[in-house]
Amino acid sequence: GIFIAKITTNENRTKLNSKITIFYPMGLLLGPSFSVFFDKVDFHIAGFHINSFNSPGFALSFLSLFLFFFTFFFFENPETIVKEEKEKE
Repeated sequence: GIFIAKITTNENRTKLNSKITIFYPMGLLLGPSFSVFFDKVDFHIAGFHINSFNSPGFALSFLSLFLFFFTFFFFENPETIVKEEKEKE
């Protein structure tokens, strides 16, 4: 929401919002199909028994941790993007 509003023009805002918003229903539809990948999981790591019931939780935990660090190190402040574009004009 706010990030998109800061980096887009009024003409492009609706188009970009609709493109980004489509990913939520796609996740609701396609998410359960990923359970096939965790169906046959059964192993031990550092004393933890990873099986088909808890492996989706571990996978989401690692994905969330990865996305946190990716955002922390590579996210650029939207105000900086807008200022740079205004300076170019």
